[in-house]
Amino acid sequence: MREKKRVFFPILLKVILLGVITSFIASTVAIVVSYNNMIKKAKDDLDVAANDALEYANRFYDSDNVDNGPNLTSFKYVKDYVLNLYKTIDEVRNTELKDKDSFLEFEKVFSQDLPYFYVEGMFMTPDYMEFKNNYTNVYQILLNTAFYSEQSAYYAFKDPDNENRLIFITDSRLTVLKRKNVFYHCPGTHYDIKEDDNIFDIDHSYIKGYRLNGFNTRFIEIKGLNDYGDVETAGYAFIEYDASKVEDSYKNILKNEILILTATSLAVILLYAILSYLMFVKNINKLNKVAVDISSQLEQNKPFESIHPNITSHDEMKTLGDSFLAMENKLVNYVEIIRNDAQEKEKINAELSIASKIQLESLPASSYSDSNCKINAFIKTAKEVGGDFYDYFYLDDNRVVVAICDVSGKGVPAALFMMKGKELIKSNIRSGSSLEEALYQANNALCKDNDENLFITAFVSIVDLKKHEMIYVNAGHEKPYILSKDKVNKLDGTSNFVLGGVNDFEYKTEKISLDSGDRLFLFTDGLNEAINSQEEEFSYERVEQTLKDNLNSSNEEIISNMIKAQEAFVNSEEVFDDVTMVVFQMNDNKLHLSYGKEDLSIIEEIVNKFESTFPYLGNKEKSEVGIIIDEIVNNIISYSENDKLEFSIDFEMKNNELTIVFIDNGKKFNPLNKKDKYLSGNLDDIEIGGLGISLVKSLSKFQKYEYKDKKNILVVVK
Repeated sequence: MREKKRVFFPILLKVILLGVITSFIASTVAIVVSYNNMIKKAKDDLDVAANDALEYANRFYDSDNVDNGPNLTSFKYVKDYVLNLYKTIDEVRNTELKDKDSFLEFEKVFSQDLPYFYVEGMFMTPDYMEFKNNYTNVYQILLNTAFYSEQSAYYAFKDPDNENRLIFITDSRLTVLKRKNVFYHCPGTHYDIKEDDNIFDIDHSYIKGYRLNGFNTRFIEIKGLNDYGDVETAGYAFIEYDASKVEDSYKNILKNEILILTATSLAVILLYAILSYLMFVKNINKLNKVAVDISSQLEQNKPFESIHPNITSHDEMKTLGDSFLAMENKLVNYVEIIRNDAQEKEKINAELSIASKIQLESLPASSYSDSNCKINAFIKTAKEVGGDFYDYFYLDDNRVVVAICDVSGKGVPAALFMMKGKELIKSNIRSGSSLEEALYQANNALCKDNDENLFITAFVSIVDLKKHEMIYVNAGHEKPYILSKDKVNKLDGTSNFVLGGVNDFEYKTEKISLDSGDRLFLFTDGLNEAINSQEEEFSYERVEQTLKDNLNSSNEEIISNMIKAQEAFVNSEEVFDDVTMVVFQMNDNKLHLSYGKEDLSIIEEIVNKFESTFPYLGNKEKSEVGIIIDEIVNNIISYSENDKLEFSIDFEMKNNELTIVFIDNGKKFNPLNKKDKYLSGNLDDIEIGGLGISLVKSLSKFQKYEYKDKKNILVVVK
């Protein structure tokens, strides 16, 4: 996979970027904190002023000091006057906020002598002069409160029919505030009020606030003595202020602070970048140059020399440069050690390669074939030397030993233990001991002085070629498979204990029958326990399926296809264990063929069946037998003079001699009586057909003819 190209990002640029981010965060935090503090301070000041106003009003309107309190006459008159208008005139009841100009015009109507007045939806009755006098008394009290707090104050009372509605009488802002677009509470104006969550402490008396049209309000009751000398609530005095105006007044201050902090941040970043280059980047570049020079020395395999980074600053960078130089001096020694180790490792690898070659040469050939059997083997070690081994050898003319073993562990210890185990098993069997006794003795010998606690799993068998029987012992090894002509069977016999594990273990043999052509497939756990990237094993199931897919394949093809199947399964994953396979096959020693009246094309079929039945014969022997078959069958078909011709051919391999018997019901004819022709040249160059019985005699050891039961019988021994 191609590595993605990365953009070089200089450290100085990183430092500047870090400074920008840090400065931006710090400046933002400072501005926000400062701005919020100013807003909070301004709002706190407003709250303090409101509290001061309420305390003043509270002292003035204190019901406990009604003698010094307000005269309720004016309050009651104004209240009753406005309430009467509010109740009797719909236009008054529907009156909403009036701006400043409308309110001033409303004041002017008091100078006109009219039965009633209508100004911007407000109606007044002719007794306005008395109303105005009382109104002025109330208004003056509100002005005193507003001047004291530099805020707005107004007088209102609750609607008798709705306690959540206030009806306003007068507003102190008429003369105190001279701003446009400020709304005023005109007489008769009403609002539905909503209680606020805030509770205010007024001289240890706690009152609630209300929200009216976005303004913050606080109020106290106006109490005094009525005409009967009783304390009575005439209405409510409100203190009002707009906190939202505070933010507007500080916007310019906020802009100036942002500009100042931005300029200061840029200056700090520039200074930070310059100092970073002088103190860090410049010295880091020196260290980088030293590292590049050192790398160049290593790549060119030159004698390693230390290089001074020459850092002159008296700080941590100087200490780093000195440490870098000390590291270089140590590298001089380390490089020499590594180079010596590499040479030593090459020497060890060469010796291991020789050991691996010796180990493999101690095993029998990977391919063997004779008239009785055919054996093919494969071994692949996970390391230079391994712990797997196989062996086969003849005990006598009729019995052959086939074994496969796997030593626990890997490497040199396993290889040495393998050599010891191989020779013990072979020598004990050849000494004449039974298979049980041979493994018993080998096991005890392997247990002795086994400080590494190694052991061997083994499958050892003796095949009787004459009786077509096999006795075997499975000492903790993978169970092999028997391949017949149309099926695959696992050899589910008894699994004895491993060799080298426990002293005096008595091994038990088992016996099975083998037919001609049957094959025994042996393998070590490196085959079935190979792991892929999903942590799955190749498994017995996949081994068995691969064998089923190759029932008609040769021994060599079975091993080759098994290797391909395992490699495809593990894909690119590393195989961590030795892999060994052995295929032992009982050869077919006999072949019988029968035919009727046939044409000469049948000769090719006969030759192919012969070669597939006796695959262990060499190419020269096969070629010579093919010539004999061609000549004799050609004579039988061509010269039998019998329309109901029947003939048969029997092949039998015994004691490395091939006997061929031709029988036909043609006319009596002894081909051996014919005079031999003179033969010359190389037999390998002779094509099939053409030289008759003389060629047959020259290619065989013995020939015999007899005529019996009206049949020609020709025996040829090759």
